[in-house]
Amino acid sequence: MNLIDLWNQLAPDIRDNLVRILLAALVLLFVWGLRKVLAAIIVAPLRRAAERSNRNWDDILLDTIIVPARILIIAFGLAIGAEILQLDPATNTFVQHLIRTLVVIALFMGGIRAIDVIAPSSVRLFGVTGLTISERLLPFLRTAFKLLLVALCVLVIVQEWGYDASGL
Repeated sequence: MNLIDLWNQLAPDIRDNLVRILLAALVLLFVWGLRKVLAAIIVAPLRRAAERSNRNWDDILLDTIIVPARILIIAFGLAIGAEILQLDPATNTFVQHLIRTLVVIALFMGGIRAIDVIAPSSVRLFGVTGLTISERLLPFLRTAFKLLLVALCVLVIVQEWGYDASGL
C-alpha cells in the first residue's frame, strides 16, 4: 500500500482538514521566510549604509521602524494565510479584525518609538520642533505622550472589534 492509496482511503473531510493544516504550515514558513528575506535584503544593507554615515539619525530611524515593520509582515502573512485557507465567514471576520489590530498596533508602536527619536533631550527637541522645554520636564512629557498614544491605540482597537468606545 503506498501513500496515494492511503490518502484516497481517507474521508473527504479529513483530507480537507489535512490539506488546510498543511497549507497553514506552509503559510507559517512563508511568513518566517519573508521576515528573513526582509532582514537580509532590506534591513542589512540599510544598516550597513547607516553605519558608514557620520550621522546618527539614520541609525535611530532604522531602529524605530524595525519592530513596526515586523508586525506589519506578520499581518501581511495572516492576510495571505486567510486568503489561501478560504476560511468560513465567522473565522474570516475574526482574522480580518486581528490583521487590522496588528496594523494599528504597528502604526502606534511606530509613533511611540518616534517620541524617543524626537525628544531624547531638550536640545534635539528644540532642533526638531523649535520648542524649548526644561530637561527635567522632558521625561514626564515623553511618558505622557506615550501613555496618550497607548490609550488612543486601545480605543482604536476596541472600536475595530466593534465595541462602542465613545463612553470611554
